Amino acid sequence: MVKFVHTADWQLGMGFAGRSRPEELRRERLLALARVLDVGKQEQAAFILAAGDCFESNRVSKTLLYEAKEVLRNAPCPVYILPGNHDPLSQDSIYTIRDEWQSLPAGVSVLRDPRPVTVAGATLYPCPCTARVSAKDPTGWIPARQPGDGVRIGVAHGSWQVLPELPADDYPIAPDAAAGRDLDYLALGHWHSTFPQPGGAAGRTFYSGTHEQASFGERDSGNVLVVEIRGPGQTPIASRRRTGRFVWKQEEFEVRDDSSIETLRDRVQKIDNAQGSIVRIVLKGVVPPVLRRETVRVLDEAEPRFYSLEIDDTALITSLATMDVGSLPSGLMRRVATRLLGYATGEAKEPPVGWSFGPPYRKESPIDVPPGAARRALELLYGRFGLERGPER
Repeated sequence: MVKFVHTADWQLGMGFAGRSRPEELRRERLLALARVLDVGKQEQAAFILAAGDCFESNRVSKTLLYEAKEVLRNAPCPVYILPGNHDPLSQDSIYTIRDEWQSLPAGVSVLRDPRPVTVAGATLYPCPCTARVSAKDPTGWIPARQPGDGVRIGVAHGSWQVLPELPADDYPIAPDAAAGRDLDYLALGHWHSTFPQPGGAAGRTFYSGTHEQASFGERDSGNVLVVEIRGPGQTPIASRRRTGRFVWKQEEFEVRDDSSIETLRDRVQKIDNAQGSIVRIVLKGVVPPVLRRETVRVLDEAEPRFYSLEIDDTALITSLATMDVGSLPSGLMRRVATRLLGYATGEAKEPPVGWSFGPPYRKESPIDVPPGAARRALELLYGRFGLERGPER
């Protein structure tokens, strides 16, 4: 029997642009790598397979490369790393020209060549990426079964052609690649969600998904797979192990009337795993300014419960007809709101003074600002200050 850990898409060095506390999110990917190694130790795995994109790119920092090596130094068993399309074996590859990655810890190997590699009780068939994109099936080189191969395991990075409308140049992998290459297991990387679900219909091809979730679009990530294969020709048994800390959750909510506020508060309170949750609330509806303000207040109160709370209110429209300029708390705000309101409703044909290219001291042609931008500015203004208190006297 062969038992191993299948992981992929560590994406060490991911930028997390636009996220709050990005440095902590980047650091967590290294900590999650240590948890991958822990799974290998707990399961007494013979080896760990990393099916590509261990790094976000070939231009990650020297410091990160040293840190990754230090984590891998604690590996409980051999680790085999496949170059993916984010860190391909190109001319500037981490795996060929970066000095920091030439002297690897004992037991850590890079699968640089498409040739069989003998491991404990099995043969690996690596399919390394050599460029960011390719229209060729990376598993195409795998030879027919030979006596003495033992359990045959393919390791590839690309798009398994079992879903519709996949890109043609994304390292397409044939739907029947495992059967066609007579593989007992095909370990894939590139998709960040575990797929298909382990324990379902018998299969030989799996994505482990990324070890730490990285975006809201990933349906089932933050996992590795522990795979057991009793012998050549036997159905693999894959089981999921959780390695991720964060859970990214997106909730959509329509604001309709005053009763929506309590409904929203109740829904936010029911989101579990609070301190490990990165939450995005997508709001929609058409509301008066006072209701928008109360919506913002509820979410502001809830923010400390979560690691991160994002509010997407671009589809929450504030009714211009109900905006009371006199409700704003300062004369400056009232003057700004009056100008914005005139442009947003079409009464003024030009955007407010000051919306121009370059620094304010340079007189240049106005920006082509759509009235929708003025509406958005009003929404932000009223969302924070509108109807909070009466105007100054």
